[in-house]
Amino acid sequence: MSHAEPNRLESPCGERLFRVAPGVYRIALPTDFPVGDVNAYFIDGPEPVLIDTGVRGERTMSILASALKSIGAQLEQVRSVLLTHVHVDHAGAANAIRRAAGAKVHLHPFAHRRLVDVEAAHQAGIDWYRRFMVHSGFSDALIERYMGVSGIFLEYAESCPKLSSVVTGDVIELGGGRRLVAHETFGHTAHHVAFVLEPDRILFSGDHLLPHITSNPTLEAPAQPGEDKPRPLLLYRESLARLARTSVVLACPGHDLPFADVANRCGELLHHQRQRCEQLLDVVIEAREITRKDLSLALFGKVPLWEIYLTLSEVQAAVELL
Repeated sequence: MSHAEPNRLESPCGERLFRVAPGVYRIALPTDFPVGDVNAYFIDGPEPVLIDTGVRGERTMSILASALKSIGAQLEQVRSVLLTHVHVDHAGAANAIRRAAGAKVHLHPFAHRRLVDVEAAHQAGIDWYRRFMVHSGFSDALIERYMGVSGIFLEYAESCPKLSSVVTGDVIELGGGRRLVAHETFGHTAHHVAFVLEPDRILFSGDHLLPHITSNPTLEAPAQPGEDKPRPLLLYRESLARLARTSVVLACPGHDLPFADVANRCGELLHHQRQRCEQLLDVVIEAREITRKDLSLALFGKVPLWEIYLTLSEVQAAVELL
């Protein structure tokens, strides 16, 4: 993904910095992941806000500081950090920014435990994921190999011990007549939140709504032992249908470029998800008995080790919806 790709809905105004609307800027932050850059959004004003943070590390902090300097702002001025979800490319630098600016970090309460202590949260889910992979038909040897690499994402995250909650209907006042309204948009994760800037009607959609790719309905362990796991595709479709009925005029996604016609994009994603479920059902009917591993191979073929989690997420989510 090129952070320099032209887009009529924004204009470049610095290295990795783009003006989306008056006082609203997209900062394209690099990652080491196949998805490429992740977007952070800075909203200037009496109470400056940063939406999402990029991964942990000096590279992220340096780019953020340089981008803000080019518009006469400073990272230390940020009063609130709003996290759409806890994945490392969106929340990895949250604690570093909190320390630098003294800002409040807002995240849906369902995800607090995952950011307050990222190592403990990772360890807490390992046994559940191992059992899930066993029941999915994977060999012990492959599971151990996968578990050996699954912790690599911890390198891109830092625990953030002080968090504030944000749920549907919460409002962050920015001053100057502007405010951000939170909307729970579960699906990609079971704690995802999008934000609408009013009165501009600009949606900051995180990974819930992307212009060219379909976000993974990620597989998550139950929040507590004995509880049911979230059913992400059911949540996703409900969130998409609800979002399609809003009056937003522009979406600022977590990856790629801002885009208009949000309702149409929601419809495309709903259609794609239905097609994936129908494709999976055809495979199941033909095979009669099949494991999640076999379904993953039938739909996606062989994938790199770390992508097994993504293909299993897609398979399980479709099975639950069916």
